[in-house]
Amino acid sequence: MPLRLTFGGAPCPYEWGVISETICDLATAIIQNDAWDSDDLQAPNQEKFPPPKFMADDVPFGEGRELVINVEVDSRRTHNIYIDDLVGLGLDLPGTDNLKRSE
Repeated sequence: MPLRLTFGGAPCPYEWGVISETICDLATAIIQNDAWDSDDLQAPNQEKFPPPKFMADDVPFGEGRELVINVEVDSRRTHNIYIDDLVGLGLDLPGTDNLKRSE
């Protein structure tokens, strides 16, 4: 009985996983490296990304659902990836350059 791929599925996703996990690990290593200067080394298309949007201070926090995956909490920033979805998570802590490094 032959196996059938789901819609949008592809054989051998492992090959992409090797590349995407490496990109995720590299992004996390760069963002957490104190020797990296975000003013010195930037992406060539940096100006095409919109600036971050902040909510007003009077907007209350809502209670989120429990996550299906475990995400490390790091005071600098971390990245997580699932197949081809990469997300960067960080805290905008007072007295740090976390927001600037995240740009």
